Amino acid sequence: MKKLKYILGGILCISTVFFYISCSKDGDENNTTESNSGKTFLKLKISGTVINGDFDIIEEEIPEDESIIIGHIYYEESTEGTQKVASLFFTQLFGMEGERNFEMVIPAEKGAKEIGTQFPNPAPANGEPIYYMEIDLKETDYALYDSDNDGDNDANNLLRAKTMGVTITEIGETYNALGILTLSHIKGSFQGTGFLTAYTGPTTAPQELEHTITGSFEYYIPNE
Repeated sequence: MKKLKYILGGILCISTVFFYISCSKDGDENNTTESNSGKTFLKLKISGTVINGDFDIIEEEIPEDESIIIGHIYYEESTEGTQKVASLFFTQLFGMEGERNFEMVIPAEKGAKEIGTQFPNPAPANGEPIYYMEIDLKETDYALYDSDNDGDNDANNLLRAKTMGVTITEIGETYNALGILTLSHIKGSFQGTGFLTAYTGPTTAPQELEHTITGSFEYYIPNE
């Protein structure tokens, strides 16, 4: 579990660099959308075997230094040709208590799309699905059987979307000062199932623990 957190943290750090580049010039002549005029938020509800509750990340309610919210648009080669994708990262930091992370990669277009481990295509050369959702919560947000008695939750993976319907109702893009395409606005909702794998007792093999996941989101590229 800790290793997975470090991996996600590294992704977020790299994404932050691109985020600052994408916002490096206000009023770019190539900008095709208006400036930030709305609210950025993630509303997330999870219910299931071990995780239950609302885990919202609402930008205006969190101090600036306690959140990382990033959006991108880019192209990725896959088994089904070139895919134009949008990615969203929502992170809320809680100091020594840890952090909550939400990551979603979806088609960069309006409409409905099924994503998750039950929908493996399209995929890049490494075989992992291009479109996915992963959620990593604070360890104090839920409790699991501690198989190695180290005081940590012993999940074998992040909470991953299994069968998730995502609907995009609004999406906008712009070009930054370097001429790089980036996400300016996106709005949508999702509903489906997810799972994590963990030990549930001293004599059982790791079990797949299924959860229902619903939510809505909206993102605006920040102003300078």
